[in-house]
Amino acid sequence: SGSLRGDLGSRARSAFDGDPATAWQSPIDGAAGSWLEVDLGAPQRLAGLHLVSRADGLHSAPLRIRVVADGQEVALVDAPGTLRTTAGTSRIDLSSGTDSISAEVLRLEFSEVRERLVLGWSTGVPEVMPLGIVAVDTNAGLPRTDFESGTVDGACRSDLLWIDGAPVPIRVVGQLENAV
Repeated sequence: SGSLRGDLGSRARSAFDGDPATAWQSPIDGAAGSWLEVDLGAPQRLAGLHLVSRADGLHSAPLRIRVVADGQEVALVDAPGTLRTTAGTSRIDLSSGTDSISAEVLRLEFSEVRERLVLGWSTGVPEVMPLGIVAVDTNAGLPRTDFESGTVDGACRSDLLWIDGAPVPIRVVGQLENAV
């Protein structure tokens, strides 16, 4: 649905890369109603589907998650909305009592969140901090894609740089490992 503006490491792929140091982060003031989607390329059996969210006191936390498989709701999960744990993360079971979910396209919709509010540094107005989803996974693991190889495609992008709230089209070229 979107990611934290100006932070390439906060894109949706970070929730599916198997790296506990990365996370998808929703936009500021955009946690409620945000969603994550992954196309697995072929139908997959997702036994033990779960997510790990940041619970570091700096992020909002999921309260209600709609699990959609191939366009059909398969679960509506009430989550604890944990804002802070000693580990800094919170694991949420998404299987909702079923043995497994089958999907080629999996979508997680965060319809309700426990908001973590801070005063905006430039405005002094309260802002809702983003969700931070460290991982979406299953007991057996999801297929992984190597996002750190190859070249940047060089296409003009208008979703990477914003000035005064307006997108600025830019083109990035070169080796991906130098750009990320």
